[in-house]
Amino acid sequence: TAYLEIFESYTTHLTNYEVVAEYIDGGILRDKPNANRLQLTGDIVCKQVMNRSIAAVIYAPLLQRETHAEYLSRVSSIAYALGFYSIPTIGVMVREAEFSKKKIYPTFVRPTPAYADESYVFLNLLQRLDYRQVQSYFNLEINDSLNASLVAHFEEVTSNIVVLYATKPHAYLIFAAASELSANGKVWMVNEDASKASNVPDGTAICATSTSKITYNDLCERISVDYDIINYNEGYREVGALHGSSLRLTEQTIHWAGGGAKPLEISLPKHLRAVTTNDPPFVYTTPIISLAECKNLGTVAIELSKANVVNVDGPWYPCPKYGQNYTSHHCCAGYAIDLLSNLSLPEPNTTIDTSFTFSLHLNDSYGAVILGEKGYILTGALGELDSDQADLAIGGMTINPERERYIDFSEPWSYHGIRILEKSIPRDSPMHCAARVLGIVWCGFCMIMVASYTANLAAFLVLDQPEKGLTGITDPRLRNPSANFSFGTVLNSNVYQYFKRHVELSTMFRKMEAHNVEKVSDALSSLING
Repeated sequence: TAYLEIFESYTTHLTNYEVVAEYIDGGILRDKPNANRLQLTGDIVCKQVMNRSIAAVIYAPLLQRETHAEYLSRVSSIAYALGFYSIPTIGVMVREAEFSKKKIYPTFVRPTPAYADESYVFLNLLQRLDYRQVQSYFNLEINDSLNASLVAHFEEVTSNIVVLYATKPHAYLIFAAASELSANGKVWMVNEDASKASNVPDGTAICATSTSKITYNDLCERISVDYDIINYNEGYREVGALHGSSLRLTEQTIHWAGGGAKPLEISLPKHLRAVTTNDPPFVYTTPIISLAECKNLGTVAIELSKANVVNVDGPWYPCPKYGQNYTSHHCCAGYAIDLLSNLSLPEPNTTIDTSFTFSLHLNDSYGAVILGEKGYILTGALGELDSDQADLAIGGMTINPERERYIDFSEPWSYHGIRILEKSIPRDSPMHCAARVLGIVWCGFCMIMVASYTANLAAFLVLDQPEKGLTGITDPRLRNPSANFSFGTVLNSNVYQYFKRHVELSTMFRKMEAHNVEKVSDALSSLING
């Protein structure tokens, strides 16, 4: 059939030769289920091709094939054997990129371009339309779980561009299962075979081969393949073309899905659930009766401790706290809340709408990764993110290896190490003028008395030896604490996890277990009150 399409007859007369077409069925081994490539080469190439002194072969594989693997096995076996014996071979409708390898198939020539060439068209089209971010790449298994597989793959994808390479029957099933992806704001780009499905989404961009002059290079590889860019809208219409490396595209004539404007590259969620915890100065909280009162709050005095009260300006945002059998109402403000509020505003001079609304709620802590009987358990705000009860957490959460295994962090806004707080050393001095004068007189008397003794004794009595402060976590007083020396930290904090996972600090960790507290304010209160 392929020979007749080219020469219109089984016999063709050239200047000094007569070319006679002979048909050889490459599928004669179908009745031999155990046939291998060596048998195929021996029966077809050696016995039927070389014994008949055939000078060239036009190879046309059957389009109706059982499996793609069987098809590739048959074609590659014959093409390799014909190339080994230097028999020129023209492969009709053989478009796999595998057969472009001239070191393996030196005499194999294709009049049709490889499927892989369509990727070059897609890249040029994406670049022209300013769609440049690749979020995900995956293969789909065409089976009964196709719908669930599509939902799982696209759950975290915010891109509006879907590039599909599939055969016609597979494309039909994918289009039917991905009906939600065919809605407004989505751009489908499909290969020529997939575009033949009867349910192609409206506004699809299609890469189709164009009828043009066939040219080859010195290695008999087809070059300068031309493609048409087709737009589907209740019919196929050409909106551009690719000639060599030059892309022509009439963007204003493209019909987008839903008939609207050109879709944005990505679609971001418009509402986010944010979780935070009371952590001054990042987040201040104040209890209220009704959440509606938050917008009317101005400056509120927040008591961090009995001796520390700060005035916090608004705006205040409602942030309820949900328990198992109760809901308490609070308002939140602070550095982290202001940051979230500013992030939710639209960005000027951009084509991507990054604005969003958000709802806040409180948790008791940022959370930690704790080893339980059934594996690791995530608590606090960390657990809400992992269980999809919240979309983001805002506040002064420290980045550590345990947390990074389960959640993603933004760029840190503050870098810090471990700081040790200790009670200040008291320095008592007379407060009244008479007491100070009496103290001076007493000092003078003491100096006179001490001067009568030896110089060493006088130096020993006068020398001031103040108690030294802690130098860090390697301080001997922390490494080997005395009975009347105690220290601790905030439970489930980053410092707590640091001491817990380092074996060399186990002695300190056991000592501080009895003195750990739930909040920073409790730690400060314990330090001040002794």
